[in-house]
Amino acid sequence: MNKIIILMYHALYEKETELAAIAAEDRPYAISVASFQRHLEYITRQGIPIISPDLLELKAPENGIQPGVLLTFDDGHVSNYHYAYPLLRERGIKAIFFVTSDFINFKPGFCTWDMIRELAKEGMVIGSHGKTHCFFENLNPTELEFELCHSREKIEQHISRPVTMLSFPGGRFHHSQLKTARAVGYQWLFSSRVGVHYSGDFENRIPSVLSRIAVRARLSNLEFSNLIQATTLGILKAQFTAGIKELLRWIIGNYFYHAIYQRFFG
Repeated sequence: MNKIIILMYHALYEKETELAAIAAEDRPYAISVASFQRHLEYITRQGIPIISPDLLELKAPENGIQPGVLLTFDDGHVSNYHYAYPLLRERGIKAIFFVTSDFINFKPGFCTWDMIRELAKEGMVIGSHGKTHCFFENLNPTELEFELCHSREKIEQHISRPVTMLSFPGGRFHHSQLKTARAVGYQWLFSSRVGVHYSGDFENRIPSVLSRIAVRARLSNLEFSNLIQATTLGILKAQFTAGIKELLRWIIGNYFYHAIYQRFFG
């Protein structure tokens, strides 16, 4: 294997009552704790290195990044702290946790700042997932800058370290907005665009936007295995599914797409 796969997780749950408490639109991305444990075991069993985000945090590595899997979590759900974090810590694995700053300490079911500080203290990288989780595509330049700056400053205030990574809420952005994101201090920009990377993509430079692969509730063990090995079939299937959704969103627009997604997709 000579590829770099970035996996995108969201909430985890142990009991059905915990799953029921997760917003309906987020449940398609919620996986059981047992599934997450199994994923970590698959990665280890297949001898695939888990990349430390420390390699990315400050600048582009001179010699690129060695192939492997990078783990990321979006939103800041409390299950990331209660379930994912202990499993990662006991295995010596570091991951990136992208948090929506207005959710922390305020939205039920999401982390507190004390939890986020502990994650950072223990070597996890904390990135921004926006201030309010609104879709950047829908924002004018002034609104975008406010979302980007306020979230970054708030997180830095609480963890006392630079925030250099950003995950686009819903994976939605205009390429014209990338310059603004970099101007306010974000170096690494993560999308929901399905794809893989190679070590050479990182040599002495930072890619404009990083692709990731969403881990979804309906993902079978075989499909997960194909994804982490970056098999042609596994990646093409994921890209095809994402492409259909992107085409639908382009045709009907963000507002109607999101309404339909809430009701039918998953």
